[in-house]
Amino acid sequence: MALSERAVDWGASGRIDQYWFAIVDPFTLQEVDTAVVKEGASRITWSYGSENECEASLEMVDATYLGESGVHYMVRPIHSVTIGDFTQRYAMGTFFVSNLTNSSVHHMATRKLTCYGPWYRYTQDVLPSDWVRHVGDNVVDGIRYIVESNGGQLTVDPGVDLARTHTMDFINVAGTNLGEMLRVFAGWIGCEMVSDYDGRMVLRPYESPYTKAPVYAFEDGRNCVYVSGLDWEVNRDEPINRVVAYFSREKKQDDDPYPLSDSVCVDVPPADAYSYDLTGRHRTQVIQVTEACSHEDLTAQAQRALDERAGGVMSIKIRHAGIPWLRVGDCVTYRNSNDDSNPSLVSVGIIQEMSVDGLGPMCMTTTKIRCYR
Repeated sequence: MALSERAVDWGASGRIDQYWFAIVDPFTLQEVDTAVVKEGASRITWSYGSENECEASLEMVDATYLGESGVHYMVRPIHSVTIGDFTQRYAMGTFFVSNLTNSSVHHMATRKLTCYGPWYRYTQDVLPSDWVRHVGDNVVDGIRYIVESNGGQLTVDPGVDLARTHTMDFINVAGTNLGEMLRVFAGWIGCEMVSDYDGRMVLRPYESPYTKAPVYAFEDGRNCVYVSGLDWEVNRDEPINRVVAYFSREKKQDDDPYPLSDSVCVDVPPADAYSYDLTGRHRTQVIQVTEACSHEDLTAQAQRALDERAGGVMSIKIRHAGIPWLRVGDCVTYRNSNDDSNPSLVSVGIIQEMSVDGLGPMCMTTTKIRCYR
């Protein structure tokens, strides 16, 4: 990312926001046409960890979306931002169309599209037949096969273990959801699958929300137009405070370094409000890991589950000018001395959801941040 993007004051006066739709070939992800945005009518929501990760309700004017050839194109909302001498074009996502309705008045046609992001290609599909994986088969190769044999494109980020192989023979039975398979395979090698705004699937190393470095600071209106007010949301249900993870198998090869079975148990710190030390009881989640692995890897998988599900869930919801490069899953810091009853409070959290309504001036965005520290 260019340094100029990081340095831009996204709330500067005179900011100009423009939008249009690119019509995209679903196999090449190349733009083949454009369409006009119906002003104030579209909505885009990105949600970290949700089934399809992003969805949209888009309205376009006088567009032949399906085309004369009958090709079911994807749609890519485009956002152009100009602030002083800085101008940049950003994709806001690349979407499959699930539902299409048309209306026409005074010789002007309007098309309303219900859309879902690149995950839709896999969450709505299953294995047509049994798929066998053998000891020694490469895991990333398997992930790539699932993604690309179903028309998608895969990007593998630095840090992914490209040499990791399966440690057990197993069968993925016909009817298994492809999206579920991708998430399981990625998790087993310490990674996560996300989609990028250009329509590709991305395999990247998983980072704990407790150790992620913040990429942006929301500070009392600095660096963005900050709308007064905030909402707090706290999950009052008792969370888990322990995770037990295990695997078990009947046999192994002579050169296999992993045991036939292993288990680990991880707990929240004693000072945590929901720890055993303070509540006098355990609330445990049990995870059966699909394959044999080292004790360290098994512990990492248990800790990941604990990080994501333990502790009281507190979220902050704010409204601000759009920051085009900011993504759900990013770590940010937040301070509000104007509306918060505790002006010294600084929260560090992960963006769980971002939503843009209307595609209008300043690309005003409602953002939900789950606080971790």
